[in-house]
Amino acid sequence: MKIFNNTHKFIILVIFFCILQHFIVQGIRDKQVKLNKNEFSHLQNIVNELPPEETNHDNKESRFLQADQIRIQFDISFIQASTSFATSLISQLTNLFETVSLFYQNLISVKVPISGSIQIPSTMTNCNNYIFSATQKVQSYKNTDLLIFVDYQLNSTFIDDFSAVSYICDTDSTNRVIISYLSLTFKSISESLSDYQFSQLQKQVIHEIMHSLAMNSQLINYFRDSTNNLYDAHVINITNQTLSYPNTLNWAQKYYNCSSLTQIPIEIDSLGNIHWNRVILLDDIMSGLYIYGEGLWSGINNAILQDSGWYNVNPLQYDSQIKWGQNKQCQFVQQGCIGTGYFQEFCNTLNNYGLTFSQNAMGICQQFYQTNSQQYNKAPSNYLQCLFMQPVQNQNCLDPGNQNLFSNQYLVSNFSYSFGYQSRAFESSLTPFTLKSVTSFACYNAVCLQNSSLIYITIGSYSFYCDTASQNISQQTPFDMQGSLVCPSNIADFCQSPGPCQSFCASAGYCLNKKCTCIAGYNGEGCQCIQGYNYYEGQCRQCNQTCKTCSAIDSSQCQTCIDGYYLLNGQCLQCGPLCLTCSASAPSQCTSCEQGFFLESTTNTCQRCSSNCVNCTSLSNCTACQDGYGLSSTNQCTIICMYNCQKCYQDAFTCQQCYQNKVFNSTSGVCECPSAQYEDQFGNCQNCKINCLKCSSIRNCFECEDGYKLLPYSQTCTDNNFSYFLSFLFLNIILFIIFV
Repeated sequence: MKIFNNTHKFIILVIFFCILQHFIVQGIRDKQVKLNKNEFSHLQNIVNELPPEETNHDNKESRFLQADQIRIQFDISFIQASTSFATSLISQLTNLFETVSLFYQNLISVKVPISGSIQIPSTMTNCNNYIFSATQKVQSYKNTDLLIFVDYQLNSTFIDDFSAVSYICDTDSTNRVIISYLSLTFKSISESLSDYQFSQLQKQVIHEIMHSLAMNSQLINYFRDSTNNLYDAHVINITNQTLSYPNTLNWAQKYYNCSSLTQIPIEIDSLGNIHWNRVILLDDIMSGLYIYGEGLWSGINNAILQDSGWYNVNPLQYDSQIKWGQNKQCQFVQQGCIGTGYFQEFCNTLNNYGLTFSQNAMGICQQFYQTNSQQYNKAPSNYLQCLFMQPVQNQNCLDPGNQNLFSNQYLVSNFSYSFGYQSRAFESSLTPFTLKSVTSFACYNAVCLQNSSLIYITIGSYSFYCDTASQNISQQTPFDMQGSLVCPSNIADFCQSPGPCQSFCASAGYCLNKKCTCIAGYNGEGCQCIQGYNYYEGQCRQCNQTCKTCSAIDSSQCQTCIDGYYLLNGQCLQCGPLCLTCSASAPSQCTSCEQGFFLESTTNTCQRCSSNCVNCTSLSNCTACQDGYGLSSTNQCTIICMYNCQKCYQDAFTCQQCYQNKVFNSTSGVCECPSAQYEDQFGNCQNCKINCLKCSSIRNCFECEDGYKLLPYSQTCTDNNFSYFLSFLFLNIILFIIFV
């Protein structure tokens, strides 16, 4: 019996061709949509590169206060959300950004600080390659004068272990930068950084932030003098790459001992970042080739910050005594290596080996300028001929990591090479009698004694003393070694060079003039000890339990106290109830209160804040709410935030911060899991199936990534072309069954 007659077959054929046409049209439409998205993205990039419009930053003018220490805030949410970083590395990077903030906080105060908060302008969707999240766009960043967004990228072909680059995002009405973007590049990501690597990345971040503070061609024309007027045009010459701002020029004239100096050579890179010319100031942290110098902070940076007109500078402890070109007079700064006489800063023969100027590494003689790019062609012609000793990476005496390199094992085990923060480079041919000399230079442990007049050098189990310049100490050579060691040509300069701090400040501080400044919670000569311990005789000793820090000699003698205690005669005694701090003269009267309480000024006692409030200045003025509550227009925590919202403002649906790693969707107005994730029964975000963009569970995908199509029965995403093929094959099978 025939199931289908001719009429049925005709109807089925019509349906078949309609379905086939649908898939063909849909495939074309998908490709058109994809093309349109690319075109839109391209147009968006063009728009983003246009000069930004003037933006009203939440009434900037009304937020200005009197000058105060700069407050720098890093938003590292992009890094914290990444699965590439171990918890230990994120903790280290958090410390790193805190040390950089502390560095600048101790250095400068902002003449016109921000009293309210910084918000991303509503018209700004990105800053260079950084795309602001929906949460970041509605967030108010309080207590900050400079907000820096941080992201990272991996580049396995990168020569160095890491690098940093910054971009200006937004300025206030005085043209001071208030939002910038810092991009880190890692060759690879390990569990953690060594203390040496931490110190080197720290220098790079300090360097890049300086470009956001002052040293950028976008900013330099807005500098103002002491009378708040713009400088005359002649003080900066972008074309010739020179500047002559008064404080900066005055510093250079004194440093080089060249009173007739009228212009300071600079370098401007392709991003508009300004650097000190590498030939005349290589060892400064802002030189154009600082990664091959010592990366030291000198007074010229203080001077240009003061010249900007935006900052007051505390110069007392922020002028490392760098030696590069110091007191070498006008011929050094104006003629470089072409001047009469010989300058130790330069070398003479390309590719020859020798010691770097600071004697921290073995170097190879290289050109300062190894490219013919336009920016370098603007350097004085005499500079283009100059050569310097570029450090050889695996012969950098300061890097403890070089001790374990396979290429150095022979030198370490047979020639007693030593790498670390106390190691320096020497001209040496000391060799065991049983071996042949392999090099004329070596890294040995060296300590300066007797007011920098003597160098104590340790080579394996032997010791040497250098007390005379250029002394050849072969006479002291132990019986089982041959050859000699040459002492530095200037022992005082060698000893007084502002080298590294002990243990590179243990990834918990910054180093300046061989002294560590530690972030909160750390102390000791090298920031080795956590709060409640002090460094003495090579170890961290526990203080009295009420001490925050204590005497190195006597751990029972407190120097500072933990919260709720005051210091009296070396002992920490308890303050009155609910006090965070109090004075020894009146311990029952509080000077500040524990969280959730405010100081009642008439009685100097601590009173509880209103309901759901964690910080307040009075019963009627709450400044921060418990998680899940928002601050109303009357400064009370009476608003219950919507589901998944941790912090909201003025209404339940204006979410400033979502719980966990959820993000705020400004279109739907809810906190939800990021793309390609769904929320499980416990409120946690889990990954969808592969190629699925949106799903409600691991089994239920309802939107695929571009280029993929949802299969309705399996709820999986497959390639568009493959889905068309399956559909076409399925219809052909049906037709075959019908007509055969």
